[in-house]
Amino acid sequence: MKVGTDSLLLGALAKPEVQVHRALDVGTGTGIVALLLAQRFPALTITALDVDTAAKKQAEENCAASPFTDRISVLQADIRDYDSFQPFDWIISNPPFHTESRPASGKRALARQASALAPEELVASSLALLSPIGQLTLIGPPRYIKACSMTALQHKYTLSHIIKVRPSPQASVHRWVASWSRSDSPLRTTELSIREPGGAYTKAYKAATQAFYLKD
Repeated sequence: MKVGTDSLLLGALAKPEVQVHRALDVGTGTGIVALLLAQRFPALTITALDVDTAAKKQAEENCAASPFTDRISVLQADIRDYDSFQPFDWIISNPPFHTESRPASGKRALARQASALAPEELVASSLALLSPIGQLTLIGPPRYIKACSMTALQHKYTLSHIIKVRPSPQASVHRWVASWSRSDSPLRTTELSIREPGGAYTKAYKAATQAFYLKD
């Protein structure tokens, strides 16, 4: 699996509302989100979880080759069955949100297929693992995030922050980076465009992601 824009956006833009020490990356894939979080937050220890054997192996290899290997643990498990001896302060995921009527084939397609993990299952399973001050952060299309929010609200979690992402300033919002918590703070909403009309990356996107690219 290659590194996708969604994973890069999530790892670069997501931010906890309070100080956190333990994070869980659900559906880690290559481990990219866990690695980005480890780079951004030096005090954070991260459990990277994936149900797929090949994904777990690749994430292990990538994390082992990084400077953050002592702060990232890679496990193979289904979030619906996973149990932790200690709650997490922050759970983050680039979830499977595609809902095509015809199931896609192949491992990458399966990883993006919502039928593999329904939004209500992801949210309910994640919230059960959070500490009282914990936060859940997901990326997905607005319709998917709204479905997640309905389940979160049933568990008394409300949206605390939404970053609305557009491919360009003229394009429609195609992704939300959304966070839920038990905080009573009002919802904050911000926006980010990835590219300028001419195709170049925007200053805001480069500022958010440039620290993660290799430099000559």
